[in-house]
Order: sequence, then structure tokens, then C-alpha cells
Amino acid sequence: LGTFVAAAAGAVTWVEARPGVLTARRWFVLTTIPWNEVTRVDSWRDAVVVWSGAGARIVIDAKRLDAQQRGVLERTIARHVREGA
Repeated sequence: LGTFVAAAAGAVTWVEARPGVLTARRWFVLTTIPWNEVTRVDSWRDAVVVWSGAGARIVIDAKRLDAQQRGVLERTIARHVREGA
């Protein structure tokens, strides 16, 4: 049962960065944050968290990323935030 739940969680969780917005889906909750509304980006040990001015947040799981991949992720988010401002 635990394996099924873990597989189901992976199947229904995704993050997509488009030119105008960052969108994430976790289980059945869809969160969309326009890049021009991002107020803060936190770099946690196992995740990168993008916050909107309205208090919405998108947590991007970074546990499986190596240092180079993590750097690419953070630079990509920073670039989108700069361009959206």
C-alpha cells in the first residue's frame, strides 16, 4: 500500500515553468503564480520555495538534484523572476 501511495503521489505531482507563470500540481490542488507576482524565493535544504504576494507558495522538491542541477533550477527561477518584474 505504501508503494502505491508513493507512486500515486509522484504521478499527480508536477511543476511547470512557462514564460508567464509557474504552475504546480500536488494531488488535486493546482497552484499558479505569475512571475511578476513572485515576492520571495527561499532555498531550503531539500526544496526551493516560490512565494507570491498573496501568500500562495510552490514547493519544488530538490532532494534528488545534484549541485549542478540545483544551480540550474535556481538560476532559471531567478531569470524568470527578473524578466517578470
